[in-house]
Amino acid sequence: MRGRPFLVCEIDGTWTSLFCCIPKEGIVDCRDLPKGSRSGVYTTVYKFDVYCEMNSTGSGWTVIQRRTNGAIDFNLQWNDYKQGFGSLIAEHWLGNSKIHQLTSLRNYKLRVELETFDGKLKYAEYGQFNVGDKDSNFKLTIDDYTGNLGDAMYNNNNMMFTTSDKDNDQRDTTCMSGGAWQGGWWLNGGREKVCSLSNLNGKYIKEDQNRVNYRGIVWKEKWSDSWYSFKSSKMTIYPVDASCDYLSCNENNNNDD
Repeated sequence: MRGRPFLVCEIDGTWTSLFCCIPKEGIVDCRDLPKGSRSGVYTTVYKFDVYCEMNSTGSGWTVIQRRTNGAIDFNLQWNDYKQGFGSLIAEHWLGNSKIHQLTSLRNYKLRVELETFDGKLKYAEYGQFNVGDKDSNFKLTIDDYTGNLGDAMYNNNNMMFTTSDKDNDQRDTTCMSGGAWQGGWWLNGGREKVCSLSNLNGKYIKEDQNRVNYRGIVWKEKWSDSWYSFKSSKMTIYPVDASCDYLSCNENNNNDD
């Protein structure tokens, strides 16, 4: 049963033609849901839940981060970001260990969606997205940008994850010193002496506080002079591989604790 997905399977007593069957153990990611499935929380073969967002074509995107109103404090530490926090149906970070498990099995693309306080929506997509294991300090691999936000993650590529209690950036001190950068993110600090042009896990800054401030939910175009903290953010991933290998899914069903 390797390589090719099942084309027909039984769900709730009905035989249905699907791209991939959903094993009883759960889905690998949200693309394995049959068309017509509702957006919501589903259990993966890895024994953790994810929020699946079904778009108009029936494709399921797996949400790994969401910010909407500042209800959840994202200024947390290494283990929080490793395990994940928040509510899957609201603000949350899925967890670095979980993101690694997902992206270690298939090749993924990343979509970032940001909303301004006046209701404008912008996006960035990366055709390559992978998060390494804990021994790599959840090293980020990201490339192949398209979109209308600008490539604000070009200098995050090949960076390790950094939090206030675990300094993995390339600066002699730390990008987190003095509270300038908050939360957890793949900070640089070495190349061009820029810590980052993006941080979607920064402090939630309301519209009336939104002046020149890179402590917030920021995504800055490379040559722009201004910083802006967005009203909401969402990060979703989608596999670009052509098939679902159910046996491989089970063989890799081990938590990266």
